[in-house]
Amino acid sequence: MRAQQGKIDWAGVRREYAKGVSLRSLARHYDLPYSTVRSHAIREGWARPPTETALSAEAEREPELEVLGDPTPDAQRRFLAGVDRLADRVIAAVDMVEDDDTTALHRLTMSLRDLAALRGYDRQPLDVEEQRSRIEVLHRRAESDQPPGQLTIAFIGESEEASE
Repeated sequence: MRAQQGKIDWAGVRREYAKGVSLRSLARHYDLPYSTVRSHAIREGWARPPTETALSAEAEREPELEVLGDPTPDAQRRFLAGVDRLADRVIAAVDMVEDDDTTALHRLTMSLRDLAALRGYDRQPLDVEEQRSRIEVLHRRAESDQPPGQLTIAFIGESEEASE
């Protein structure tokens, strides 16, 4: 004889599940279909503490991280050779893309940027030095043009346009 669902103490069933009783055992005990008990467990998010077996299995799955240190010159050479091979493939793909396929062209452009960054082409030392020099020149100009604490605003164009 099947138990009527309205008379089932689902909170009690959940507590038994939390203690480690399987869903199949609970279904047999309460004379309910397994799918009904399982759907309650899923819908209500039933959980039980992990068993010792589960904890030890999880510990075995998570290996310790190993610090590898700096790559060897041979590893660096192989890595850069791989980057070069990828760059060759991306460049070859550019010739195969239709000019109006902006999505594909954008993806290829982003790939080339990533490869340039891996290769170290994105920020050459001379580029960085040039930017520093420009910033120094701007600082010197700013210091020599104005006394400290004053701000000068200049409008370019006819004054009538600015007043409108």
